[in-house]
Amino acid sequence: MIQLDPCFTPGLYEYDLYFKDKDDALMTIYRCPSLLYFERAYPHMVAPLCQVLEVKAFDDYAKRFNPAMEAKPLKLPPRKSPDDIPVCIWEFKIPKK
Repeated sequence: MIQLDPCFTPGLYEYDLYFKDKDDALMTIYRCPSLLYFERAYPHMVAPLCQVLEVKAFDDYAKRFNPAMEAKPLKLPPRKSPDDIPVCIWEFKIPKK
């Protein structure tokens, strides 16, 4: 998904992908330009965007690859300070049956 999503243009976001195994991965985002914008311009919108909209969007992305895949946020904004990095962490997992 990350390689095909134009929102994740190299250099725009800073992130790492860690694959625990073929059914379990972590994505850690260190710099999110969307978050930086909303923290500055509309701080009251950070929680609804990150904790509601993005949770649904990431889950929808995961389901497109495998209907059983789950996208679970492990850390989400709002941040306590600009030094609170990484800004978010996501787990993508296909549960074992």
